[in-house]
Amino acid sequence: MDKKIIEIFMVKETADNQSSLRGGGCNCKCDCNASQSLTICKLVERFSKKYDSVGDFKIYELTSINKKEYISRLNKVLLDSGERLVVGESNLDFVLSKTAPLIAVDGKIISVKNYPDVEQLYNAIITGKKIPMKSSCC
Repeated sequence: MDKKIIEIFMVKETADNQSSLRGGGCNCKCDCNASQSLTICKLVERFSKKYDSVGDFKIYELTSINKKEYISRLNKVLLDSGERLVVGESNLDFVLSKTAPLIAVDGKIISVKNYPDVEQLYNAIITGKKIPMKSSCC
């Protein structure tokens, strides 16, 4: 099996603040789901140690310097995934608030607004099935 390209689109908050969020994926920091989510950095680290031969990660973290490239690549992934949404500078913040982190494998979306564990990510990559969005209380 060829190595997969695992792309993660995120904003700074999703990189830094997720260690305090619960598994429910909501922003109120409640206990609607008692399991602790992995940060994206920890997920990449643990996945790479356990399943190095499965895929290579490309992390896209939005900055003011890379905004145009970020939007361009995100739109390509959306299009390749059959989504009709087109992201631009005017709706980028709104779209990311509803989707980040967005995870794609070989250009196809497998996870939206989730912080999967290593096994969930591995299973989604192997099966091609999307990771179900976790419910939240808010």
